[in-house]
Amino acid sequence: MTLGKFQLLLFLLLSGFGISFSQVNQYKILSLEQGISNINALSVVEDDQGFIWVATELGLNRFSGNSFTHYYKSEQLDGSAVNSNEINKLLYDDGFIYIGTRANGLNIFDTKRQTFSYFTHDPRDPTSIATNDITDMIKGSDGHIWLSTYHRGIQRFDIATQTFTHFGTETVPDLPSNSIWSVAQDHQGKLYSGHVNHGVSILDPKTGKLERLHTQNTAGALPHNEVKILFCDSKNNIWIGTKKGLAVYTPHNKKIRHIPLHSAAGSANEPFVHTIREIGEDIWVGTEPSRVYVLTPRYNSDQEFLNVDNVRSVDISNSISVQDMIPDKFGNVWLALYGSGLGFASHFTPFFQTLPDVKTVVSGIVIDRQNTGWLITDGSGLLRWTADKNLVEEVIAPGNIRNRTFLTAYQDRQDNIWLGLADKGVARFHTPTKRWHKIELDGELNEVRAILEDQTGKIWLGTINGLVIYDPLSQSFETLRINMPSLGDYAPRSLIEDRSGNIWVGTYGQGVYVFSSENRTLIAHFDATNGLRSNSINHLFLDRENNIWIATNEGMAVQYAKQELGTLKNITPPKLNAWLFTQAIAQDQKGDIWCSTKAGLLRYVPKDNRFF
Repeated sequence: MTLGKFQLLLFLLLSGFGISFSQVNQYKILSLEQGISNINALSVVEDDQGFIWVATELGLNRFSGNSFTHYYKSEQLDGSAVNSNEINKLLYDDGFIYIGTRANGLNIFDTKRQTFSYFTHDPRDPTSIATNDITDMIKGSDGHIWLSTYHRGIQRFDIATQTFTHFGTETVPDLPSNSIWSVAQDHQGKLYSGHVNHGVSILDPKTGKLERLHTQNTAGALPHNEVKILFCDSKNNIWIGTKKGLAVYTPHNKKIRHIPLHSAAGSANEPFVHTIREIGEDIWVGTEPSRVYVLTPRYNSDQEFLNVDNVRSVDISNSISVQDMIPDKFGNVWLALYGSGLGFASHFTPFFQTLPDVKTVVSGIVIDRQNTGWLITDGSGLLRWTADKNLVEEVIAPGNIRNRTFLTAYQDRQDNIWLGLADKGVARFHTPTKRWHKIELDGELNEVRAILEDQTGKIWLGTINGLVIYDPLSQSFETLRINMPSLGDYAPRSLIEDRSGNIWVGTYGQGVYVFSSENRTLIAHFDATNGLRSNSINHLFLDRENNIWIATNEGMAVQYAKQELGTLKNITPPKLNAWLFTQAIAQDQKGDIWCSTKAGLLRYVPKDNRFF
C-alpha cells in the first residue's frame, strides 16, 4: 500500500477514529457574535434533519451549521411564532419540537408544516394544562409526554387527544409538593419527580403507590433535597443531580449512592448539577460552576451498578452553568450554556493525528502488513512510524544512497519498499530484514516519481523521461518512452493497473496513457480533447469496484469498470478555484470517495452523485 504526500492526509482521515474525552477541551462557543439571540441558553435538541434547536431566555433558535434562525414571541398566536420568549425546556420527538415555556404553557412546533400550536391553562377546561410554568419534559414508555411544572406537579399530555392529566398533591396525596424541577421514567414505567425542596418522589402510575428519597431517609446519600435533574440510563439506573452534587439510584435493589465530583474539580464543594446525559459508555454531567464531568461507571456481571471508575472534568470558561447537553448524530456534543450561548465539543478524536518529532515535508507513506508506517521525507530520509506507540524513528540508509530526499514510495508483494530517488535510480528496502539495495538507471532516466508492481511481478518506474520496466528475477530493464522526443510535461506522475492488466500512466501535462502490459502497445490516450477537463494528472486511484479515478487540476474523472474504455465521467466539485485542484483520491469503508484539494478535503458519494 502506497500513499503520496497528499494521500497521507487522507490516510490519517480514513484509517478510523475513536472516542476521547479530551475532545471536550476543544469546545467552541457560539454566542451573540455568531448570531444566537441570547447568551442564556437553557435547553438544546437535534431534529431529524440535523438542525440544532436552542431554548434561551430571549426566543427559540435554530442553528443550521453556519447561521441561526430566530423565533420570537408574537401576540398574534397564528401559528407562525412561539407565544413566549422565555423558554425552559425543549423535547424533540417524531417531527415535533415540544417547547416548555416559563410562563406561557406548552408550544409544539411541527417541523414539516412549519407551524406552532399552543397549550395554555384554561380554568374552564379540566383537561387543559394545570399551569403554564414548565420545567422539564420527557416522552414516556406509554407514548405520552410527561411534563414537570413549578407550581402544579406533573402533567401527562396525550398526543392523540391533545389533553392533559394532572398528577399533583390533589390526586396523589402522599406527594410532598407540587414544585418539581425534573421528571424521569425507569424501565418498569415508574415515574420519578425531582422536587424543588423535597428530594425525589417515585410514583407507580399503575398502583398509585408512592416512594420517597430525601437526605434524611438516605443517610445523606442524596446530597441535597433540591433535585434539578433526573436521568434514567440504558441500564436502568436513575442519576440524580442536586444542588450539592450527584447520586445514583438502582431501582431493582433500591440502593442509592452519592457520587463525589469534587475530587475532579479540585474543590471540597460539590457542584450544582443541572444536566446529565449518557454518551457512549460514559455519563456526562453539566454543572454550576460551569464544568462538564465525564464519569465511567462500572457494573457487575448482572449489569448492576458498582461504582464510578474514573471522573474527568473540564472548565467551560465564560459561562455560569452548563444547563443541557445532547450528542448529535455525528457524535458531537452540544451544550446549552447559561451566560455564553451554545457550546460545541467534538466527541471524536480529531480527523488528523499529529506524529511526534516529524519536522520535515513528508512526500509519501507506506503501511506494511505489520501496520508499521514508513514515512518518505524531503531531506530527512526514511522514517519508521510505530502506530500503537505513536513513535517515529529514523532509518539509516547506507552510504551509497547519499540523497536523503525520496520522491515517492511503493510496497511490493515481497515486503520491499521501493523509493524513488532524485538522481538516477531507485532504492529498495526489505522491511523484514532491513536490507537496502540500490538499482541504478542508465541514461537520463532520473527523478522516479511513480512506482507500480504489475500482476507478473515486474516493477514499473515513472521517470522524468519515460517508463522503465524492471524484472527483479532477471534484473533486466525495458524502456518505454511515452513521447519522442521526450518533454518534461510528458513525465509520469502516477501509475495504476486495471483489472485487465493494462497500465494507466498519468502524466504531468499530457493526460493519461493506457498501455497493454503484454506487448507494451499504446491502446488509449485521454486528454482535454477527448474526455478530460485537464491534461495535468496528479493521481490515479483504483477503487474496490475496479473503477479508475483520475485526479486533475480541474476536478476528477472516473472510468467505470463496467463501461467501455474511454467512457469517462467528469466530476466537478460545487466550489471552483482551489477546490478544483484535486491532488489525491482515496476510498473509505462506506465506498465514498475522498479528495484532497488545494482548498481542503471533499467527500464525494457516488451513489448520490454529490459532494459533502
